[in-house]
Amino acid sequence: MMTKRIICAVLLAIIISSLAGLAGCIEKGEESVKIGAIYPLSGSFAATGADVKNGILLAADIINNEYDLDLPLARSKGIDSLNGAKVELVFGDSQGYPTTGKSEAERLINDDAVVALLGCYKSAVAADVCQIAEDNGIPFLTDQATAPSLTRQGLNWFFRTTPNEETFVRNFYVFLNDARNAMSIDVETLGIVSENSIWGTEIAEYEVQYAREYGYRVVESISYASDTADVRSEVRRLKNARPDVVMQASYINDAILYMQTYKAQNFCPDAIMAANGGFNDPEFVHVLGADANFILTREVWSRDLAATKPLVGTVNQMFKERYGTDMDGNSARAFTGMLVLAESINRAGSSNPEAIRNALLDTNMPADVLIMPWDGIRFDPKTHQNILGKGIICQVIDQDYYTVWPGNLATKELIWPMPTWEEREKANVAIVFDTGGLDGFNKVCLSGAKKAEEELKIELDYVVAKTIQEFDELQRGYAGAYDIIICTGSNQADALCDVSKEFAEQKFVLVDGTVSERENVASLLFRDEESSFLAGALAAMVSETNKTGFVGGMDIPVITRFLAGYYAGARYINPDCEIIVSYVGSWNNPERGKELALELYDNGVEVVFGAAGASGVGVIEAAEERDLYAICADTDKRNLAPDNVLVSTLKSTDVAVFDVIKDVVDGDFEGGIHTWGLKEGGVGLSLDNALPIVTDEKKEEIREIREEIIDGGIEIPLDIDVYSKRGMTLLDGAI
Repeated sequence: MMTKRIICAVLLAIIISSLAGLAGCIEKGEESVKIGAIYPLSGSFAATGADVKNGILLAADIINNEYDLDLPLARSKGIDSLNGAKVELVFGDSQGYPTTGKSEAERLINDDAVVALLGCYKSAVAADVCQIAEDNGIPFLTDQATAPSLTRQGLNWFFRTTPNEETFVRNFYVFLNDARNAMSIDVETLGIVSENSIWGTEIAEYEVQYAREYGYRVVESISYASDTADVRSEVRRLKNARPDVVMQASYINDAILYMQTYKAQNFCPDAIMAANGGFNDPEFVHVLGADANFILTREVWSRDLAATKPLVGTVNQMFKERYGTDMDGNSARAFTGMLVLAESINRAGSSNPEAIRNALLDTNMPADVLIMPWDGIRFDPKTHQNILGKGIICQVIDQDYYTVWPGNLATKELIWPMPTWEEREKANVAIVFDTGGLDGFNKVCLSGAKKAEEELKIELDYVVAKTIQEFDELQRGYAGAYDIIICTGSNQADALCDVSKEFAEQKFVLVDGTVSERENVASLLFRDEESSFLAGALAAMVSETNKTGFVGGMDIPVITRFLAGYYAGARYINPDCEIIVSYVGSWNNPERGKELALELYDNGVEVVFGAAGASGVGVIEAAEERDLYAICADTDKRNLAPDNVLVSTLKSTDVAVFDVIKDVVDGDFEGGIHTWGLKEGGVGLSLDNALPIVTDEKKEEIREIREEIIDGGIEIPLDIDVYSKRGMTLLDGAI
């Protein structure tokens, strides 16, 4: 009898000891189930770790309490099969290091008696934790780590819900082919950038493998140490290789550093396709701001999926209300991993690790109870990889992530190629136009700004002054809100002199006028006297009455230059030529311009030069009515009267406006006075479109005069007073 009692006691002790060895094993009626969660909660990945932790905490709250949601265990409190036992989370901090993650796993298993593990974000950390879980017979579910080799080691206790990098890499190539077919984009060469841990290395290997399979050529492959402090040499290598697309795998600090260096070195391929990692970390957009835009990143989740799956929006709103920010792919995967593990424990009906492992193997969770864009969750019986997971591709647009692939889930159109760094730095340009409407001189200036809007991607705003008195108010209204303010016409000089002094940091441009001693004002002057000299010479060649006329818009310096050149050119050809002058007193009174021109024609003038803005249209009408000749200013207006517009002086204000905007965009703006004449191509004469009366001999003579002006052989005084008053008549009542 004594022997039997001893044997029974020994057997009982063995059973008790065995039960004690089942880490965290509880029976029905216990209050909690301990689950360990290992993530980088401090160090360089702390922001990511905090985001992931919040996803797990939200899932645990939904499990432990009652919510009206179509999620596993949401509509009851706790683990149903364990009489409502609560999930108790015990967090471990890997700090992003494999050895630290390993010791944290040991602590959670041995000291805290957790029954399962979640983790670990970094694949290198997960690789070490795998072995600890395997040695201790503890289920380990990774919701984040994506290195393909993790599920190819024949491990019994390791499971992965997220798709791995082989799936994501293949998705990239399918996406590229889809984009080539849909948008006719031209992609042939690739650059590969990857951090050199297990995660980045395996991604790079698959990118090279599938590049060959899909017919792309890798022209540069860069492997670097994570948390590096300088990537300038790596970026120079990429610039020299000039790949169409860069595929990149980097954690958060490296992702930010690379983007900053790309900008500093002006490197901008057609696309940067990121393997998630740091490119989807909340800090990425927070730190880079608009410089994060246009990045393409493979993803597992995006909140815009709520458009087709309302559950996504509901859960995201809960997350945002608690933690003050939207979910992202990391927190969404962590949230899902926690639910999958708890649902498996519920089906196991036990916290026994072996029972939980078996339940994980039997998992078959449908898509409609997930916030992920997956077909569900079911683990491969051999590798324990979720075989129903799949990826999406998002693009950062206006500093937010939007799904652009696959097409049935896309909420934004793909932007391809991504704008260059210069194109992203849009300059804001405002123009205050002189009175007279958007015709003639103003129209040419606007065409230069419109070209800049199209080619330089500037933001353009403009206004036409109704009266001279408005200039001050309009200039002040734009000041301080634009990179550059362009004012057309010398009439604006007085107002701009005051406004530019008050707004000393604002860049201004005055077209056809001067504001002296202002570093923040570029005055663009055209040597109109040179082109009008040619016009006067031609008028004298054509006129048989020894008379030619001039109708100016207003008696201001720029029109004085026109008149001085016209007078000098006519007298150069015919010293006896008489010039009769009138002024409209307005840029926008064609009726008065016509009256004055008719009066000139009736005084024996055969050619009238109209330098009067929109008022010059009246000069053309008068020429048609008298069947005589008009010379126009600023643009070729032969089309307005094909039989009567003799020739036009040309002024390239469009080129000057475009160039000064480009200087601002390029950071090369210079104040001061800048002039353009015949030599620089700033002014000219529409000689090739002149009336037939301008014979080839006359054209050749005008061209010879042009070369003399350029070479300095002809000097044109600008002060009318230096000319002999003989031969110049101011028509009575003209002003």
